Amino acid sequence: MSETDWSRLGPGALMTMLLLAAAPPAVAQGGGAPDGVTWTLGAGAVLAPDYEGSDDYEPYPSFRLRASWGDGYFVDLGGSTLRALQLRGNFIPGGRFQAGPLLNFRQERDDVDDDEVDDLDDVDNAFELGGFIGYVHRFQGAGGPSLGANFQFAADVSDAHNGWLFQPGIDFALPLGEAFTLNARGFSTYATENYMSAYFGIDNENAAISGLDRFDADAGFKDVGLGLGLDYRISKSWGLNLQGGYTRLIGDAEDSPVTDDEGSANQFFGGAGFTFSF
Repeated sequence: MSETDWSRLGPGALMTMLLLAAAPPAVAQGGGAPDGVTWTLGAGAVLAPDYEGSDDYEPYPSFRLRASWGDGYFVDLGGSTLRALQLRGNFIPGGRFQAGPLLNFRQERDDVDDDEVDDLDDVDNAFELGGFIGYVHRFQGAGGPSLGANFQFAADVSDAHNGWLFQPGIDFALPLGEAFTLNARGFSTYATENYMSAYFGIDNENAAISGLDRFDADAGFKDVGLGLGLDYRISKSWGLNLQGGYTRLIGDAEDSPVTDDEGSANQFFGGAGFTFSF
């Protein structure tokens, strides 16, 4: 299928195609869930910047749908229903090495609170298709602490920014007694010039319209960040999740007038939600 064909698919079609591709054979062929599958449903709310580089924050609903089965297989869909979504599936058995496809949804930059940034050309909703690979080491078996390293990549297939993103990351999970688990993720993101130009560049026409200075945004690492989560198991089925994070924009993402003049390089994130597993 050509890139143009991909760009014509809506979010539901793209998410469904990848979910079916990553699903266990019985599900993909319409035979129902396989034996031993565990489902997790989650819903909540988050507070996040209204565009990348903004210092204005908006509340967004969030949700999660996860299916895990067999020897380490999973399909996971989650994020803010308006701000960002990621769907990914692991095809590698064993639970240590992980690899599979992923699909990101990135919300359009349109109708933001900052008047000058709002005068810039809109950036449409983006769908980014790619994959991930990683390794997880469990120190004391399935119920103990774990440390993982991973790498994910994705390319825009919707003609929104036409760029690539590459993100190395480190994940850590630490059980705190029987009810609490602390999760942490450190990461950095490299973006190609097309992505940087779409979100942080300002050409002569947009400079004249918005009053912001002209700015050329080149490829490079655009951020470093740390995310934290605290899971509380209320019962066998119900859980409470608290999450927060800090991302620091760097390089041309930090120096762009979109960030430096109108927003902030310091990007914060926070939210809470409930989960139900069965």
